Amino acid sequence: MKAIRPNASQRSVEAVVANTCWNQGAHGVDFWPWAMAGQNAVFPRPFFSGAYYDHLNRAMLAGELVRLDVGCEWEHYQGDLGRTVPVSGHFDEAQRETWTTFVAAYRAAAKSLRAGVTEGQVFDAWRAELVSHRAAAKSVLAQHAIESWSDRRNVPFWQVHTTNLTEGHVSDPMKAGTTINLEPIASIDGQGFFLEDMYLITKDGAELLTPGVPYSAEEIEVAMR
Repeated sequence: MKAIRPNASQRSVEAVVANTCWNQGAHGVDFWPWAMAGQNAVFPRPFFSGAYYDHLNRAMLAGELVRLDVGCEWEHYQGDLGRTVPVSGHFDEAQRETWTTFVAAYRAAAKSLRAGVTEGQVFDAWRAELVSHRAAAKSVLAQHAIESWSDRRNVPFWQVHTTNLTEGHVSDPMKAGTTINLEPIASIDGQGFFLEDMYLITKDGAELLTPGVPYSAEEIEVAMR
């Protein structure tokens, strides 16, 4: 997060991630990290980075949001987590309100995780929380996001996937002992919003395996200083 700033290149941030994995004792990166800014953060565009010689690299601009998707590998096991980060170090008011709503929906979805729950039920928890913010939404961006994201057809890349020795599809319903990633991927008005953590599914809930990473706009802004 601290490497993200206006006019820094996406690849320079990705290189910091790769170097940090090694320096912290991992066996390198699990996958090449994504620090995708602006329109590059809007799915499915990030997938195109593997097809271009420059990997869509460009300078990040103030006012843009960055999809920061990272993971290190250790003893053959993969890590995978991500956040949405403002290039300027501060969310504008519309981004802040939209991100706050996004995080609230994410937390509601995470709270629903447990053995026996289906991916559809997790999305229903996400949607219910989104809709509960409809009446209070002030910015046009947040209003558009709530209306769009509450229909799963408009968030085709919203997903839950397994992460163990390799990424895979989650069983439906979920089984205790499975390591999964809750990964809502959404975009609105040309801006990408993304949040991802790893969880161990248990009989009565889910254990967060990636604690200590900031969620709120305020926490992310502090982490970038």
